[in-house]
Amino acid sequence: MRIVEMRITPIAFGDPPLRAAFGLHAPYALRTIIELVADDGDARA
Repeated sequence: MRIVEMRITPIAFGDPPLRAAFGLHAPYALRTIIELVADDGDARA
């Protein structure tokens, strides 16, 4: 099985601001979904 394709999808979703010693963090959280596709068509995230 070989990896033939890689898809990277950045996402942002609402996250309530939290108070910390350095102030408030952003009102959203950033994440990245990485999906790998093999030569047999199998896709995994």
